Amino acid sequence: MRHLSYTLDRFWKQCTSEYLTGLRESHSYITTRSKGTEYIEVGDTVVIYDEKNPRGFWLLGRVEEVFPGRDNQVRSAAVRVYTGGARSKILRRPVRLYPIELQQEGT
Repeated sequence: MRHLSYTLDRFWKQCTSEYLTGLRESHSYITTRSKGTEYIEVGDTVVIYDEKNPRGFWLLGRVEEVFPGRDNQVRSAAVRVYTGGARSKILRRPVRLYPIELQQEGT
């Protein structure tokens, strides 16, 4: 059991350090190049970083509103998190959000 726990933890650390960071950087590059905007926008689906929970339990949400700082960089966002069924709640978080790559139909 310890070996399994160790292996899963190692996998999630690698996933966070390589995949999610790379995803964030590539998404940032694509959106700033194509639209000239910040990498997180209203309507984006994101994974919400949470240092208190294991990575497999991080929440998914949809960005409802972004809050830029004085330098016009997005510093925090209001994210709608679906907790099951028709229930949802809005969290306001600093930007430790990872956009998810989604393909929309027809694109």
